[in-house]
Amino acid sequence: MPKKIDPTLRSQAVRLVTQHRSEYSIERAVHIQVAESLGVSGESVRRWVAQHEQ
Repeated sequence: MPKKIDPTLRSQAVRLVTQHRSEYSIERAVHIQVAESLGVSGESVRRWVAQHEQ
């Protein structure tokens, strides 16, 4: 069963990606950096950002 992620953590990840994406030449790099800083997977961060931007 997937573990529940705190909605505050998700919104923090999306906010960090939005704030720092201009510092990276590749979108994946910012996802990985944010994921490592928050202790989640890069794929999770990528999905959260994609959902937020829809």
